[in-house]
Amino acid sequence: MIEILNKRKKVIGYLKAKKYMDKNEKLIAFLDGNVYHNEDGFAKYTFVDGKILNEDDEIIGALENEKFNIYGLDKPNKKGMLSFSKESGQIFNYKDKTIGYLNGNLDVLENIDYFGLMVSFFKLNLI
Repeated sequence: MIEILNKRKKVIGYLKAKKYMDKNEKLIAFLDGNVYHNEDGFAKYTFVDGKILNEDDEIIGALENEKFNIYGLDKPNKKGMLSFSKESGQIFNYKDKTIGYLNGNLDVLENIDYFGLMVSFFKLNLI
């Protein structure tokens, strides 16, 4: 199980077996293959080959070099830019300030796991 911590290093949730839970271990979202579902089971986003697709299969963002970029109408949405470090377990905002941490065996995490974390806990602003 991976602990998800805020910038003050307080537990805000958990990731266990592709399930995202709040600090009380209540399910808030889950991954089924490459599809991100909310707690009601509604398929919200798909993550394929580093690209983020909405429920209409439109590309709304991408992951490049450990950085999620969410596309706006004409240019990347700065507030939709979040990045992470697989080595340190830190999560960064678009100003490269630490906004959270991951604690646990990070070697088991895949890029799609980070995507789910960003959407569930760190306000990755999807259009």
